[in-house]
Amino acid sequence: MDVEETPYMLLKSQIPALSKALLPQLKVAKTMPMTLQDGFQVLHALLSILPGSLFAQVSPIIVMIKVFMPSLLVLVPVLLKSLGEHHPHIASETFHTFSTLLNVTHPIKSGDWPEQVYDHTI
Repeated sequence: MDVEETPYMLLKSQIPALSKALLPQLKVAKTMPMTLQDGFQVLHALLSILPGSLFAQVSPIIVMIKVFMPSLLVLVPVLLKSLGEHHPHIASETFHTFSTLLNVTHPIKSGDWPEQVYDHTI
């Protein structure tokens, strides 16, 4: 009897090959920011659809996150300065960026930038 594979099973079978191709692209220093963002969105989507599907890749993902954390020390002051911009589009995009940072770094209690963002919203 031939068993037809469901889309769920097909996607699950592709996780190792997909992560093997995607994770090295996220480590390269010359990778464009949009590519990094899209790569992390793919990983997020995989975790949303197939929870636990990246369990075998936890170590390389943790290493990547630790590499990006020091860049927050440079990024946050620039973003805080952008919150005071008079151009509404720049301020709006900055708030969106901080919102994403707050969602991503929620377990990490570092710095006082969340309070500064809150002060700018009021």
